[in-house]
Amino acid sequence: MPATQISSGRQVMLKIVCTRPEYLGGEELDILQFLNDPALRSHPDNPAVELLDVLDLPTLPRGEQLASCFKIIVMPFLREVGFSICGDTRTVLDLMRQSFTAIAFLHSHGICHRDIGRGNFMLSGDTPSCRLHVIDFGQSFRLPISGRALVQSIRGPWIGGQIQVHPESEYERGTLHDPFMAEVYALARMWELLFVKCPYPVQMLINRMKNRNPDARPTLAAALQGLDDAIDVLPPHVLREPQQYVRMAASNRGSQSWSTIWSAGVYYPYLVFFSFCCFLLFSPSWSSAVTRVS
Repeated sequence: MPATQISSGRQVMLKIVCTRPEYLGGEELDILQFLNDPALRSHPDNPAVELLDVLDLPTLPRGEQLASCFKIIVMPFLREVGFSICGDTRTVLDLMRQSFTAIAFLHSHGICHRDIGRGNFMLSGDTPSCRLHVIDFGQSFRLPISGRALVQSIRGPWIGGQIQVHPESEYERGTLHDPFMAEVYALARMWELLFVKCPYPVQMLINRMKNRNPDARPTLAAALQGLDDAIDVLPPHVLREPQQYVRMAASNRGSQSWSTIWSAGVYYPYLVFFSFCCFLLFSPSWSSAVTRVS
């Protein structure tokens, strides 16, 4: 939800997040606060959106317990990635490199995003010096770096939101898998869907990242080095070519996300949350809370 920060007049975005870790989305606030710790916030590879403020939900009679399960987070207003106006091939490959760097940074801190897709990468700044950010940690989790290899999912073998991963998406519930290697596949598949015709060395890297044997896929740190090597061997005239490789497809992210929620069997807390929001829409305290963002 867009809003205006009264103290500065800047446009911001509001999002209601669940704070109960047993539910899908319950770790989002903790992960954002971790990534916005001063020790990490200043790191040049940190892709997380800036967390400007955390607000309590307005309470209603008999609604205190439900309101305590949610918070309102305040974030800067960012713009969508406009792949149709990227210019040349070099610019698109720079965005691809930024996405690799971003997810590699998350992985290095034990964070698996689990909802890789075009809709969750946003831009700040002006072209050509724009910065890529990662948003929507609603399906993410954070594991100790020393014990992050194999995870038995309690919600299904792989909840990837926008991208199907093979063979992980085919696993039965409770199957052990490496979610970080699944995310390598998801990121490669995202770019494969965006490119109509990908430069050959980059396509070869994508193919390695999509290996059906998860153990044979490179880590994202290794994939980032592979992307740099692929870019280095591209002739200058290829990098200067007007960008006509990126497929512009209508987004159906919303329907995919909701179908994932329903198929995962975790829709009940979202129905409760939706009902609570309906009450808030008719509460005078809701509008006053929005205007007090500062």
